[in-house]
Amino acid sequence: MRDNKGILRQIGKSPGMPFISSKKKGFRIGIDDYMVKPIEFDELLMRVEALLRRANILNERKLTIGNVVLDSDELAGNCGGFD
Repeated sequence: MRDNKGILRQIGKSPGMPFISSKKKGFRIGIDDYMVKPIEFDELLMRVEALLRRANILNERKLTIGNVVLDSDELAGNCGGFD
């Protein structure tokens, strides 16, 4: 199992997942949400649920975005082949 920083580094290398150096730059290139550290896990879950609800995929069991796969049945995630 990889550590969180390793997973985030791998996601950051994924096409379509740019590193955002400032909020202003991020909003200019199209982000619509932003969280500051330290991230509160409950807030993160609520934001993800809201996004899934808006996309009408709240009840999907597996979510794939680029090479990132989140599987709620297995309670697992995968990024480019890394678990």
